[in-house]
Amino acid sequence: MALKKLSEDQQRRGLAGLRKRKKPRTVEFITDEENLVAHTQIEKGYAYNVHESLITQLELSEINFSRLIGISVSTLKRRRGGRFTTEESDRMYRLQKLLDRTEEVLEGHEAAIEWLKSPKRALNERKPIDLTISEAGVHEVEQLLGRIEHGIFS
Repeated sequence: MALKKLSEDQQRRGLAGLRKRKKPRTVEFITDEENLVAHTQIEKGYAYNVHESLITQLELSEINFSRLIGISVSTLKRRRGGRFTTEESDRMYRLQKLLDRTEEVLEGHEAAIEWLKSPKRALNERKPIDLTISEAGVHEVEQLLGRIEHGIFS
């Protein structure tokens, strides 16, 4: 097969002899800059003050907070002045994202906190916040929030 010589115009526009598409192709794997920033912070490890902010926002005790991120209270106290591990930071990020999503769906902070801390029939009478210890649990809570958002009885 003979190669078609490109005109100067085609070369300049970078078409390389390809036909123009009616609809431009979208790239589905473009990474959101915010996610990259969050990933970098998680990888580095959150500073101790992030935990204090989350405890305040979620209205949790240190005992409950430490359980949700999978560490003991004594380990939590040892983090004071330092940084959390990548895994601990990822769990805190998961908590924050779920709180944000719940506030969005329920249209308010107080409603979100009450909802997260109350047992739900759709979750086998478990509290949504208690399911945040695993990615699978978070997925179930997000699914329930999606149903609520779309008016599906749950």
